[in-house]
Amino acid sequence: MQGGVRTRRHHGWYVVGSAFLLLFFTGASRFAFGVVFKPMLADFGWTRGTLSLAFTLNMTLMSLTQPWAGRLFDRHGPRKILGVFTTITAIGLLLTGWIAAPWHLFLTYGLLTGIGFGGVSTSVVSALLSRWFPYRTGLTVGIAMGGLALGQLLLVPLINHLVLHMGWQYAYVLLGSSVALLCLPLIAWIITLPQEEGRSQKAGLSELFPVRSLRGAMRTRNFWWIAITYVICGFQDFLVMTHLVPLATDLGLDPVRAGHYLGWMGGISFPGVLLFGLLSDYLGRTGPLALTFFLRFFGFLLVLFSPGAHTLLLFTLIFGLTFFASGPIAPALLHTLYGPRHLGEITGVIMLLHSLAGGLGSYAGGLSFDQMGSYRGALILALILAGIAIFSSLVIQEHSSSREAQ
Repeated sequence: MQGGVRTRRHHGWYVVGSAFLLLFFTGASRFAFGVVFKPMLADFGWTRGTLSLAFTLNMTLMSLTQPWAGRLFDRHGPRKILGVFTTITAIGLLLTGWIAAPWHLFLTYGLLTGIGFGGVSTSVVSALLSRWFPYRTGLTVGIAMGGLALGQLLLVPLINHLVLHMGWQYAYVLLGSSVALLCLPLIAWIITLPQEEGRSQKAGLSELFPVRSLRGAMRTRNFWWIAITYVICGFQDFLVMTHLVPLATDLGLDPVRAGHYLGWMGGISFPGVLLFGLLSDYLGRTGPLALTFFLRFFGFLLVLFSPGAHTLLLFTLIFGLTFFASGPIAPALLHTLYGPRHLGEITGVIMLLHSLAGGLGSYAGGLSFDQMGSYRGALILALILAGIAIFSSLVIQEHSSSREAQ
């Protein structure tokens, strides 16, 4: 019996490693669009608006797909769902390397990879890992999400090298091939659910987690406090990610150094997501969640009242530490409150709200600069929202179920 439990644990860590690699490749494929943006413009002579529209379509479909993919995961398990969406992603990336007209780009990158990215998302991966490690969800999801951070740090520069020396078409063909040849075998051979509980255990779960659907979760106050917190998180994430480099150049940094700031933010996000995921397992979910926004509040204060290159570097490191930090906390907290049965769908809705708010954050930064000639208005708003998020994090009533030995 103990040998079977030990084998199950070992296989669970293989699932964590597979999830890490899955997000490593698909995440890098998402971040690579900024690298190929200008080379595409040079090759086709299209407007920036055309390329931006393709990216907007991709982001919109990715966001809208997450709750649907999460619901499919809850019903059919990980192997079929991740297999289908990873295949769609690979096909979309491969075909993007052969585009010749704007509608090709909208179809391949906008539609196919947008839907694919939504299905191979943190909401589905989080739901999967919560089944294997219900009481280490923060740490294991943090490890998996580290794939996003390291993909941005390690693979995107390699893609940039390929684009400069071999062309963006080759880069997309290589990305699509890598996703197909490396990720699909992991899904087929390793990614699976642990053995299903017996009827008595399922009945026990029903008593522990009386909320049995997304609609039921939405009737609780906790759901909306979490939603408010992650709407603010998304707004701040995309505000900073989109406008950090322009803000740095406005403060007098040269473009190369400003670009390094963005890379450093991605690099420090890896230890950040591991640290906060681990803290959430040992200290509870709401305290570390509030801490991320306290750090952001301090960072925005620095930039607003002491602007300069050194201050911006400190802000970059602080924000980078928290950039993915709330990611593993959300599914861990939702699992604690609502249980595993509908976790994919519930997490997908929270991530949908996070992404939609991210679009507003990106737009708010540009609007602030256009109207005021600086980012000060957007930064003040982000500071106020950080204070609200500290409050909304702390008023969440966290209820933990009895723990089994892990």
